Amino acid sequence: MARTKSDDCVVQVDERTPLISPTNTECETFVEDSKTPPTAVVWLIFPILLAGIFLSNVVSSIVIATGQRIASEFNALSSAAWLLTAYTLAQASTQPLYGKLSDIYGRRKCLIFCWLVFGLGCLIVAAGQSYWHILAGRALSGIGSAGKIALTSIIVADLIPLHQVAHYRAYINLTATIARMLGGPIGGWLAGSVGWRWPFLAQFPLALLGLGLVLWKLPEPKHDETQAKDVSEPTESQINRVDFLGAITLICTILTGLLSLDLATKEGIGAITISLVAAFGLFLTLFYVVETYWAKEPILPLDLVLKRDILTSYLIICFQAAGQFGLLYSIPIYFQVVERESISSSSTRIVPVVFGNAAGTILSQRLITRMQKYKGLTAFGNIAGLAGFTLILVFWHGKVYWFQALFVALPGMGMGIVQSSTFIHLAACLNNSEIAIAGASWFLAQNIGVLIGASFSTASINYALKLSLDNLLNGVEGKEQIIKHATSDVKYIQGLPHNVWTLVTKAYVQAISCSHGSLLLPFITNISCSRDSTPSMRRLAGLSKEELLKKVEALESSIASSATQESPQPDSVDHHIEDDEVIPEGQHGLPSISVASSPATPSSQGSRARASKGPTLFEDHQQLDTHQHADMENDDIQVRREVLTTYLESMHRRVPLCDYAEILSTNEASANVTLSTSSARMQILRLNMACAIGATIRQLTGDALPLDPEKYFLLAMDLRHSMEEKDLIQQVEIDLWIVLYKLRTCFSSEVWYLIGHAMRTAIDAGLHRERYYQFLNSSEAELRRCLFWAVYALERNICWSLKRPFSLADHDIDTKLPAPLQHPTWIDNKNDSLDARRERSDGPQRPLDKRVFIATINLSRINSQVYSQIYQADQSKASRDQIPQLLDKIRLHEMSLSDCSAQDQDFLQLHVKNATRVLIEPFLPELHPSDYLVKTCLDAAGGMCQIFKRLRLNRSLGYSFTMINSVFVAGMTICYIVTMNPSLWTPAKANDLRACSASLFAAAERNNAIRKYRDTLDTIIEAVSEYVEQVSSSIDGLAGPHSHETPGKSADGESSPQYTFDKLGHALKAGKFEFPFHSYPIYCLEPTSFHNTYSNAPRESAGVGTRLALHHLDPFQWDFGASISDDIDLTSMDYVFTANGYQ
Repeated sequence: MARTKSDDCVVQVDERTPLISPTNTECETFVEDSKTPPTAVVWLIFPILLAGIFLSNVVSSIVIATGQRIASEFNALSSAAWLLTAYTLAQASTQPLYGKLSDIYGRRKCLIFCWLVFGLGCLIVAAGQSYWHILAGRALSGIGSAGKIALTSIIVADLIPLHQVAHYRAYINLTATIARMLGGPIGGWLAGSVGWRWPFLAQFPLALLGLGLVLWKLPEPKHDETQAKDVSEPTESQINRVDFLGAITLICTILTGLLSLDLATKEGIGAITISLVAAFGLFLTLFYVVETYWAKEPILPLDLVLKRDILTSYLIICFQAAGQFGLLYSIPIYFQVVERESISSSSTRIVPVVFGNAAGTILSQRLITRMQKYKGLTAFGNIAGLAGFTLILVFWHGKVYWFQALFVALPGMGMGIVQSSTFIHLAACLNNSEIAIAGASWFLAQNIGVLIGASFSTASINYALKLSLDNLLNGVEGKEQIIKHATSDVKYIQGLPHNVWTLVTKAYVQAISCSHGSLLLPFITNISCSRDSTPSMRRLAGLSKEELLKKVEALESSIASSATQESPQPDSVDHHIEDDEVIPEGQHGLPSISVASSPATPSSQGSRARASKGPTLFEDHQQLDTHQHADMENDDIQVRREVLTTYLESMHRRVPLCDYAEILSTNEASANVTLSTSSARMQILRLNMACAIGATIRQLTGDALPLDPEKYFLLAMDLRHSMEEKDLIQQVEIDLWIVLYKLRTCFSSEVWYLIGHAMRTAIDAGLHRERYYQFLNSSEAELRRCLFWAVYALERNICWSLKRPFSLADHDIDTKLPAPLQHPTWIDNKNDSLDARRERSDGPQRPLDKRVFIATINLSRINSQVYSQIYQADQSKASRDQIPQLLDKIRLHEMSLSDCSAQDQDFLQLHVKNATRVLIEPFLPELHPSDYLVKTCLDAAGGMCQIFKRLRLNRSLGYSFTMINSVFVAGMTICYIVTMNPSLWTPAKANDLRACSASLFAAAERNNAIRKYRDTLDTIIEAVSEYVEQVSSSIDGLAGPHSHETPGKSADGESSPQYTFDKLGHALKAGKFEFPFHSYPIYCLEPTSFHNTYSNAPRESAGVGTRLALHHLDPFQWDFGASISDDIDLTSMDYVFTANGYQ
């Protein structure tokens, strides 16, 4: 950081300092002593300023918390946002004036005026007898509050050195945060107990007290000579200097512009809105003419506020305020309606926003003061707001749990950060004479953002609410009255009957979600704005002002001397330096050569050519059996680290069959590892297999690196063949590695043989018996337990999918489960920084939690019981009475998953949903359509499809063929159930099928073998969708042309679901599916000729008028070993179902 001295003034020159020094470089003074210590400022002036900030924000928070109650008392709930709008309009229209007026009349006089007007406005609100009185009082309060807030920042900028402004801004923001935190709960409590008027009435004596402090203790800070002369001028001269015409046109411009925006969002484009827009255009033109050509001292100099650097700060704070205040408006009403909370209780929901704002304020103050940078911090604040709104949009759909309610803290934190960073940016780009005007305009931009956020939030909620209520309340008696009162009175909603309240609540949830979705746009826009930066934030930040001036002169002379030559590109200097990086002293102005063009490094073209070939792991793997392995390329180590991270997240955390830290160590030391021993070769084999699986997962998720998984696999197989003396444990592990790889590349019967061989080898080694582990040390025993249970879980999964027997019964296993411990997933390094160690507590390097693996094992044991009891081949028919007990076990297991981390919840829930579906599926043809088990199976299948889609979109699931097949069957199960009972067809189930189809479509783009699953399912979905639509349109009650037909039949027989399901067996055989026919459920829609135990149950409408029984079909043997690469076209219904059923 460079420094320049002018007399006794030291100016910090860094990222915040303008590129060219302002003309005024003299230090500011406080009273007559330029050496006044900061503590004198703090203890004399600052508390008075903070008192004004406190009261202004307390009132704002009270209005946010009680606005619905106030508006409801005057039957104006739909206009509740005007309580904030009137305040903001008055604040926005007058705030720019205080900058110039305080330059003319002095800061103290303007502050006195503000306290008086603010107190009077609060008194009018407390005594108001109509909604118009309330709005008038809010407007007066806004005028007074605008001056208090703007003048506080202006006075701080007058008195405080630039490098300490962030510190004092933090106090201002923290005071505002505390006020908002206290105002909401206190105001809500008072409104719920003694009435909403008392919080406003209490503001009046407090405003008088603040006025007394200003008159008693606040002196008039001295400015430069020009400003001091302005303050001491006669009153008449001061009045003549005021740009009244500019002030009037500015106020009219702001009012008409904001009013037209507000009316357009609430009432649409009407005559009044068009008139306001026309008036806005007229006043804007007049303001431009007055300020540019007529005013001697413009009230708002356009050449100042329209500078790119200044405008960037305005845009960022405007959009940030729009997002936060749009959220603040919707929070209380959401909890009052959806959760039926009282006004005092719902007002406390704003507290996390306030705490987030405080945290962001403190964080920004410390980082800006320490780092002297703010650009990255501004971007981080915007990203935090975007993340918070995204989480709210995803999770707020009814009941909101306590941790979900804390999501609102993220936008609050972003607002606290951006408030500090943008104001520092503003102060750094201006000299002292410009701070007042530009600072006041900064608050105008913030208030415009507040109004935009409130207007769009109100408009989107009201519009979506009316549409939702009109749709959901169809058939409800008194629909119009309910809609009228539900949109205007919160108390009315809370007193509705439960069934109507449920519908109204659903409409409110949809409407508020629509509002939250629209508020994502300001944050997305802000991120692009924060990328723009001032010259002072760029590469030349470390230059002193004298050096900068010399550099500008040198550049100008260079351009002049080379007018006939090709001029150099401005961006050719220091391309490798980040935008906000400070250049060390002694390196200023020197051009740098990019690393990419350095002779010492390969060219980009050569790098691409090498990447296209893929990295070579070993230079000569033919000599692995006799000598040490070849050197590994240094460039490959980092690539393999990324692949190993993928393997860790998508595989090892779920199947920890070895020590992951050992794999990392082998990767780091791979160039020096010798292969003279079987143990060393096993280490390299693990590394190769982990890389092969990780690279395969990258390909499946569409995030592939320039790696060939097959090459790593072949290298591992070479090592396997070179290991002539493999012990049983190594054989088990190698077989398991191969199975994990092949499950994600090319599934065939070989996988079943391999996993069976691995299990039988484990039995031969004695891993299934507890006494085997008695003679091992604890760490070795734990690794081998994990190996055995990994084989167990995987064999159960494969056998279950193929409907083939297990190699080992559960009653022959007595070994204990692995211990629920955490294990490191990194290499210990004493030189690691504290930040690196903190990162290991979360994210990809978080410790390995074996509770996920244990949960998988426990579910596999339940599945084993299901397979043994429900799918026994030696019993004629399973009983429905067996389901509840097994279903209870699955549900108890699901409840235990809360102990696992959030990152693993979706994966575990995916398998729980699959287990539930497979348990109930064989009984579907027997169950009455109204049986709760049918709905349970339908929900499980739909949930499985949605979770699989979510995991795929998050790229956190390297799916196997068994999982793809399970998703495929889940989709067919949904189709079968809705064909049995079309009344179960809902938009949610349509979304589940859409998720299933989309997932298979995306997977088929990565692997051609999956196309037949996708095409077959799409054919079934099309047939079922047409049938359900036909039934719903043709049946009126129970009387209709199809009311007595078999479910699934239609006039067009060959396109009916029954015909499609009947010919499914041929599709499975002709398509050469990897799974045999008998592994799929039997989808029977034929009516039974006898009454079963449900014959006395009432008949269902929607086309289901008969009982369904298990349809017995002779089993057939299909060619399971056929090649999966023989792809066929299943897009034609005629081709798929032309054969004679299963014959």
